[in-house]
Amino acid sequence: MSPVAFKCRLCGKTVSNKWHHAHSHWSATVACPYCPHVYTRKDNLKYHIKAKHSIGSHLIPYLQTMSEQYKQQIQF
Repeated sequence: MSPVAFKCRLCGKTVSNKWHHAHSHWSATVACPYCPHVYTRKDNLKYHIKAKHSIGSHLIPYLQTMSEQYKQQIQF
């Protein structure tokens, strides 16, 4: 059985998961802390970091905490 394809009424793109795609039109973006890439879904960002920056997913929460602490230090 092949996946059902849906055509987006807003952009015309054909997708297999209309809910994931719809989310891309109305959600906030999340930026990669290591490069200029920006994503509309956190799971795509996590996949990108693991695939492109060779960082294991077990380190992501630690790195996010360190990033927040660094931002707070800069604001002073």
